[in-house]
Amino acid sequence: LAAPIDATLVTGAKRDIALLDRVAGGPGDSATVLDLSLAVNRVALQRLLDRGVAIEYFDHHYAGEIPVHPGLDAHVDPDPSLCTGILVDRHLGGRHRVWAGVAAFGDNLAAAAAGLASSLALPAQQVAALRDLGDCLTYNAYGVAVEDAVVHPGELFRLLLRHGDPFRFIAADAAFAAIEQARAQGEAKVASLRRDRRARFPLPMPASWQSFVPSAARAEHEAVPAPRDDQARSSMRERSATPRASTYWLVAAALAGFAMLGLEVVWLRMLMLFLAD
Repeated sequence: LAAPIDATLVTGAKRDIALLDRVAGGPGDSATVLDLSLAVNRVALQRLLDRGVAIEYFDHHYAGEIPVHPGLDAHVDPDPSLCTGILVDRHLGGRHRVWAGVAAFGDNLAAAAAGLASSLALPAQQVAALRDLGDCLTYNAYGVAVEDAVVHPGELFRLLLRHGDPFRFIAADAAFAAIEQARAQGEAKVASLRRDRRARFPLPMPASWQSFVPSAARAEHEAVPAPRDDQARSSMRERSATPRASTYWLVAAALAGFAMLGLEVVWLRMLMLFLAD
């Protein structure tokens, strides 16, 4: 948005971060690197710099020693209160700050995102929309491969760039609705699994834990009913009536241990007889 240019986009899934290995370039070429660990991409970065590629590098992950090179313009800061979007926002002097807010919400930096939104005097409804968009973009990025994404990351980038404004993208693009729906379905499945787990394995919360557990989590935990005595006895009868594989393994291990001990005693006895002769 700040410096439109005809470029080749190289992207991947959330954990696919060694992307500079896929980049070829030479004298006169330039590259902008966003949100990739310099420590992971160090060798490829040095290769491109040695070939004469000019590189702008924005990242908030651990980098180790940053190469000193006239072709490298590095904006790297591992401060946990920052994200790559905030570093870009600083570089641009606040232009397109609304996207930095989206990025901060997506990186779970709610306080920083709220501060950015406050500087833009956005109403609460728009701040909530930015939070939702940030969460959806993060959700879309997770997966083993780009094929796991609801919308391919490259296509999503082009859609966001075309709209230019996050609120227009939210209001007008079917891609946002698709990601939001998939995210809601995923969260519902996770919530169902959690409820099922707590229903199957309800555990009392020790009093000493109370001060360390948020009140909402305590209320959720306490809302799970404990099993009635008849349910508990029935469950115990079912468990005791069903042999467990772990029991067999323990018995087998004990027998093996006694067998090895017997062999050791026999060996020692034979050794004593040999020495006596």
